[in-house]
Amino acid sequence: MDALGEVAKLLRTGDLPFFPMLYTPVVISSLLRRNPAAVVSFLFCLLIFALCLVIKGQTGGLFVYPLDDSYIHLALARNLALHHVWGIEPTRFASASSSPGWTLLLASIDTLAGPHLLFGLILDVAFTVAFLFTVDYGLRSFAPSAKVWFRYATLVLIILGTPLVSLTLMGMEHTAQTFSVFLLVVFCVQILAMKPDAVIPRWKKIAVVLLAMFAGAIRYETAFAIVPICACLLARRRPWLSLAIGLAAALPPVAFGLYFYRHSGLWLPYSVVVKQTQLSAPPVQFAVESFKRVLGSPFFIGVALVLLLWLLRYRGRGFWDSSQLLLFFTGWITVLHLEFAKTGWLMRYEGYFYALLLFSLAVAVTAAGSPLEKLQRGWTGPVWRKIAVCVTVIAVMVLTYQGIRRIERGLVDAVRASVDRYLEHIQMAHFASVAYEGQPIVVNDIGTLAYYGDSHLLDMMGLGSLEVARAAHQRRPFHAADMKAWAFSERASIAILQSQWRDVARNIPSDWIKVWTWQIPRNVAFPLDYDISFFAITPREVPKLCRNLNQFQLPPADKVVFVSPACGQDKASPAQTQTTKEPHAPESSSWAAPSHRATGGD
Repeated sequence: MDALGEVAKLLRTGDLPFFPMLYTPVVISSLLRRNPAAVVSFLFCLLIFALCLVIKGQTGGLFVYPLDDSYIHLALARNLALHHVWGIEPTRFASASSSPGWTLLLASIDTLAGPHLLFGLILDVAFTVAFLFTVDYGLRSFAPSAKVWFRYATLVLIILGTPLVSLTLMGMEHTAQTFSVFLLVVFCVQILAMKPDAVIPRWKKIAVVLLAMFAGAIRYETAFAIVPICACLLARRRPWLSLAIGLAAALPPVAFGLYFYRHSGLWLPYSVVVKQTQLSAPPVQFAVESFKRVLGSPFFIGVALVLLLWLLRYRGRGFWDSSQLLLFFTGWITVLHLEFAKTGWLMRYEGYFYALLLFSLAVAVTAAGSPLEKLQRGWTGPVWRKIAVCVTVIAVMVLTYQGIRRIERGLVDAVRASVDRYLEHIQMAHFASVAYEGQPIVVNDIGTLAYYGDSHLLDMMGLGSLEVARAAHQRRPFHAADMKAWAFSERASIAILQSQWRDVARNIPSDWIKVWTWQIPRNVAFPLDYDISFFAITPREVPKLCRNLNQFQLPPADKVVFVSPACGQDKASPAQTQTTKEPHAPESSSWAAPSHRATGGD
């Protein structure tokens, strides 16, 4: 019996007086040994709380998410909960989210508790904690001989390398995706490692089917895990379970697709439709481009290391060993993602397979015994083994360097990006809500504008506007002439655009008048994209836009770098010369919480 159990027994029998403080060191020592996930989760929550305070200290007391996309989910969820409309506006349908399940989850909470800015963050913390307990469960299942310190090290490495800190601060679906795909893989590996005629516990069958359904609703990339899992289950002579998992994962996308098609004529969310142009290439060209993407990806080293370890261990462990299956699934999921999906944008898209990569390598190292002994035996073997050892060492060194860079960026970039969003998107939304409330505006980023305002948004990128998404679906994407005609038909008077973005700049009509440009000092999430430009769509709108911009105060960190001569001045606005040292925080009572808008702001 461990120390904690011994103390409890003595307390029950009365042989030990009840002075809890006397036994606190014993209890803490036992907790540290038995529950690494609980300890690491507690420390993780403290870290997130501290980073939130850091963000609010640089944004005038307002918590700001590091990406504008986070506010798209919040706006969709609020409109669905309050107005029963799936859209960024209370009266217009728009399937602007590529994660319908996450939107539905947020909307459910909004319905029960009322909309709040922090619900996305709170959900992410909950899913991250659940994921950490799942990782520890996986280590105890697949590496029972792992020491306590190794479990701690693996948990911390996965937190920093995934990076879970950045994913959590985003308030988006990526922590739920990481948790559901990871637990699905863990359970399926346990099932596949059993003999084909062994009986699978009923609860585990139900669990994998429900996990497949949940993961399918959260992200469409779940298919990259479902395909190899179902194939292995078929090979293991478990066809019914394979079919059940496949159907469960497909059910949410099909159900959402039917709903979307009824309202828009499109089966997929607008964001998926406008981003799928790479799949329209001829098969041979697409195959070549996919191969180049995999080879050119920074994750190719990780894939190569996983493949090499799998091959080196195949002779001794075969295919159906649990650690081999983890390596197999990790490799296939990563390759499929690199071929058909994207990575980057604060490392959010690749988080789920990178966590699997770190976990599978940790299990393989533990199952292999001492890594140094394995390397020494390999070096004394045949020539091909010596080559394999050299390649493995080089791959580990490169992967370690990449991991250090990811750790650094994961801790710092999310905070910096939140401050960037405050200086860029929050101020843009503040201006639109004060000066153009309820009016049509042409934009290319819709999140904060939809969450904090009431304007009719014409989304140039198509995430929130059916016209652009339908044109992309029909392989005739919008050009400048189309934008001009669309803005005229909707009676839009101004446009607020990130004008340095190439996809935006090429679609700006030449006769739109650039009146003013704000420039933020940096942009971590979107490098080389610093400008927010204000366009008057017609000449008669110039005086009004100039007057509104002159009256609007920016935080000191923002700069005005261009003023149209039509404004009647050739110098910076008062916002550039103001002497206030603290950032200007918009008053939540005047703009952050209109009657049907957000009720929470900090």
